[in-house]
Amino acid sequence: MQPVIADRTQFPPRRPAYQRPTHPFAVPRALTALAAFSLLTAAPGAAQDTIAPGFAVTGSQSVPASFASYHTLRSGDRVTFDGVSIDLYDEAGGFLMNLGALPGFVFTSFVEADPGEQYALVGESSFGDVFKVMLDGSGLSTVANVPFHYDAVFDGADSALLSASSCLCGTNEILRLDVGAGTLQAVASVPGSSGPLAISAGGDLYYATASAQFPAPPGSTDIVYWTAAQLASGVPLTLGDATVFHSGLDGGAALAIDPVYGSLVLAEAVFGSQSRLLEFAPDGDWVGPVVTSANYLSNVELRASGPSGHFHAWQPDAGVVMHFNDLDGGQIVDVRARRPRAEILAAGPAVTFRVSEALPNSGMLVLWGPQASYDPDENSYGIFPDFLFHTGLPLASIRRLPFFSPVDSTGVGEFTYFDPGHLAGTLVFQALLLDGSGGRFIGSSEAVLN
Repeated sequence: MQPVIADRTQFPPRRPAYQRPTHPFAVPRALTALAAFSLLTAAPGAAQDTIAPGFAVTGSQSVPASFASYHTLRSGDRVTFDGVSIDLYDEAGGFLMNLGALPGFVFTSFVEADPGEQYALVGESSFGDVFKVMLDGSGLSTVANVPFHYDAVFDGADSALLSASSCLCGTNEILRLDVGAGTLQAVASVPGSSGPLAISAGGDLYYATASAQFPAPPGSTDIVYWTAAQLASGVPLTLGDATVFHSGLDGGAALAIDPVYGSLVLAEAVFGSQSRLLEFAPDGDWVGPVVTSANYLSNVELRASGPSGHFHAWQPDAGVVMHFNDLDGGQIVDVRARRPRAEILAAGPAVTFRVSEALPNSGMLVLWGPQASYDPDENSYGIFPDFLFHTGLPLASIRRLPFFSPVDSTGVGEFTYFDPGHLAGTLVFQALLLDGSGGRFIGSSEAVLN
């Protein structure tokens, strides 16, 4: 298929609080911060990136250019824009087709697929054009011109919200683009330069403020949001109308919201300084850094890719995957939660339930239940304030030890019991994980049959 070339002859010249539920495994909650994020491991393919415990790098793909914009589809295929060519790649990074091309190089800003994944909006910030690019390769067209735009998210089938500092006057506008009509409507105005956007499952719009100074001063970025009702009101909004989600951050390059649990990840990226991908709970509480890097990190995505789990340490890895662009490393990196492994070791009548790859120097609570009621297709329970508990045992059938078992400096915890000869093949074991202080549950292990 021949590349589709855009007509550039008309281009202008450049110039709510989370309520703690009660649950059968409650222990006092410590006031100390989660210690899991102080121990970091190197990520392959991006040597300057370090990944927090409870997560793991599961893949990486080269990008056409380190500054390329992209959007990952539900299938895992990816639409990329390198400043000239708009292409479709498969999940492994294999080229599928060219979707269109521009006659000359421009700076990229965003790629965002519509909810039905029939087309993608592709933005370039050299001239401010926004293109509608059909994902079947049938063509592209210019739908709007928004000078100095930065980011976009869809809030409806053919409706997108754009962040743009068009006047270069220290004010950022959030505009609603009607893709079909090509019209723009002012939604909100915020002091500063243009920042990243994200939209929740309920339609609330999140925005990371950006200082008009370069580089951004420390502590100058706040994450705020406007509710879906405010956005639908038609009343022009200001920063004063927004609710502060989290404040005092050191810049924001990208935002993403977990589609399962509603937690948020911010790329806190500053040129010439350390970058971090920071996780926040749905109520705005700080959780910690997921990735820390000497490189510039951006273009963060959180994509549902499996039946269970959300993007949080020690969750099942089949749930939500995070993609981010390591601009200096020239790679799109995939990160998933990493759940501790469980196994049964038998030596005569002594049987050991062993958990590995847990948080070093922490603890665990050993759980068990009958194999007769166990379902390997786990259910998810919201009985903890910070994470979903996944188990194949009915809650009413679960029993627990009356004490915690230690996890050593290598992340291994063990519990040994005596089998008089009739327990083999009857029980399922699982562990609830504790933080380093021993006062807060942070996740669960895999289950294992004895």
